[in-house]
Amino acid sequence: MKRILFILLTLLAVYACGPGNMPVEPIVDPPEQPENPENPDDPDPDNPDPDDPVDPEVPILQTDVATDITISSATLHARYSGIDMTHAPQNAVFEWGTEAQHLSGRITAEQNVAEAAGSYSATLPTLSSGITYFFRASMDVWDGAKGAYRNISGEVLSFTTRTPDVGSEQSAPGWAELPALNYTHHGGSYNYYTDNTREGLYYVHHKAKDPHGAVVRNYTACWSGIYRCPVWIAAPRHKDYESGKAPSRNYRLDPDLPAEVQYAGASGSNSPYNRGHMLGAAERKGSSDMFAQVNYVTNIAPQHGTYFNSGGKYWNSLEDEIDGYVCADTLYIVVGTYFESYTDAKGIHADPKTITFNGSPDVTCPTMFYYALLRTKSGNSGKKVQNCSASELQCAAFVRAHLQSAPSGSVYSVTSTDMMSVADLERITGFTYFANVPNAPKSTYNASDWGL
Repeated sequence: MKRILFILLTLLAVYACGPGNMPVEPIVDPPEQPENPENPDDPDPDNPDPDDPVDPEVPILQTDVATDITISSATLHARYSGIDMTHAPQNAVFEWGTEAQHLSGRITAEQNVAEAAGSYSATLPTLSSGITYFFRASMDVWDGAKGAYRNISGEVLSFTTRTPDVGSEQSAPGWAELPALNYTHHGGSYNYYTDNTREGLYYVHHKAKDPHGAVVRNYTACWSGIYRCPVWIAAPRHKDYESGKAPSRNYRLDPDLPAEVQYAGASGSNSPYNRGHMLGAAERKGSSDMFAQVNYVTNIAPQHGTYFNSGGKYWNSLEDEIDGYVCADTLYIVVGTYFESYTDAKGIHADPKTITFNGSPDVTCPTMFYYALLRTKSGNSGKKVQNCSASELQCAAFVRAHLQSAPSGSVYSVTSTDMMSVADLERITGFTYFANVPNAPKSTYNASDWGL
């Protein structure tokens, strides 16, 4: 009798619920994915999800540095992407003049804007010698949301025409972080420069929208086609660029450089090395455009994943120290590599060797990584470093060999032992740093200025 009664009660419960009221399983949150304890900002740095979302493109117009500068002419360049081609862009021009705030001249692009991404140029003739000219790219693009054209423009750049006694070599932009450059521009499908005095070196200037929507310089990369590795990255660092949440990483070949001189690919198993950002990914979280560019392989070097490029280890502990030097004024950095045998001041030694990295079997593994730093002493002067005296500025270099095995003692803490003058670093690498800041005190440094 009890069994019959139980069955009847069960049937009545099912009938009362009806199909739409059937009991459901309780919702249980999926287990959290474990983070990489060595780098909580990157759960799996060597295995990005190929299905990571890519932010939709927005119209971007970038002014590029002038080339072919003579005593009476110069060629202006621009790049664009994300253009809505449902209506053809109009008025692709360069605005120019002798005052940055008054660009009264206009010259039309020599190429038609016929695709969503590309470049255009124009040559300014009959200029005066020894004069500084300012220019920027400008274009009217279709705004589908508003159903009308709107103007976009690039950053204002400048060049100075030659005088009769000056050669015709390409000059570099006057950015404070740039080392001295002697290079020649290459256009066409790419936008890069080759060094006129050093074999196999390529340069690319990357610009992107900052957190406020303005197109600014992001970083300059010096890449070795011989070592297949970045040689240095020069960039401004500012807290404005570093706040925000980093989107998913999407490692890619650098679109401004021929693929055949880069790594064979942008990802893959590289054990025991991982992809080490020169300009850190966390240093460009303020803008998705800036963040996308720091994942180009021209900003990626092989770094040992256990002892060098992991949380609190030999390189990451130095990166953390550098983070503390970012100030209200700008911190200018050059972060670089070295490829000869090297022993640092803490006794860590590394010899050059060839490794397979990002699919390339002929990558030279760096033996040393370094920072060259420049900023104002006060950190909040509100002045450009080019307008500061030497006593208002501080310079220093931090240098560490590429540690690839367990050290015999505790070497990870950053001390004054890791420091040298920028002039001493120049003698090691052969580059001239902060060439556009004549008062930079490169021959001396004070560890106390850097809290050490």
